Amino acid sequence: MPHTQATPARFCRSRRAAALAAGLIALAATAQAQSAALSAWAGNYWGAAIGAAGEGRDRVALVPLAVEPGRLTINGAQGAVQLGFLSQGPQLVWGLEGELAFGNIADSVTDGTYTATMRATSVASLRLRAGVPVSSGLLYVTGGLALAEIDYAVSGGGVAISSSSMRRGYDVGAGYEWRIDNGWSLRGEYRYANFGRKILSDGTNSTAATPDFHALRIGINHRF
Repeated sequence: MPHTQATPARFCRSRRAAALAAGLIALAATAQAQSAALSAWAGNYWGAAIGAAGEGRDRVALVPLAVEPGRLTINGAQGAVQLGFLSQGPQLVWGLEGELAFGNIADSVTDGTYTATMRATSVASLRLRAGVPVSSGLLYVTGGLALAEIDYAVSGGGVAISSSSMRRGYDVGAGYEWRIDNGWSLRGEYRYANFGRKILSDGTNSTAATPDFHALRIGINHRF
């Protein structure tokens, strides 16, 4: 009789132990999933991107001639490489990205007498990134400092303005990055770069150069 009474007690204790073990396993799995979610975007990364730039608006007006040959709408293709890092909290992802872009973003305009040209061949930027995880992706905004090598010239009718210099400005944008697998992700983004206003002169005539452009890009990143 004592043996038959102890068997149900041991059975109950075994069930409680099994339930406790299952609960601990579920808690551990949940904690692991939450930890993985909180570190999905954290870490260093490198990548590359391609895209098109355009829709710049630079009004060419010569002073004191009071002549306006036209507007320079620089456009062209770009390729870029980027390196950065991201940190991740419960609801926000933030970090820093450096980028070097190459291409031939250029335009030329003439009124038959005066010809103006502008070209940006290389653009570097150092930008902050901040975003929120959305499903398997990251919706983000970005902004920071930019440097560009810009060639600018106006000629004809006795005018000989020419400049080749590194211009400082700003670069802002927004995008969405899709996480794929094994540290890889794809992203699409919109960017706008503006390099301010600079008076250029040949000693007699002058114009205000105001280079800027919009860009659309697709890229790939790999975290390491």
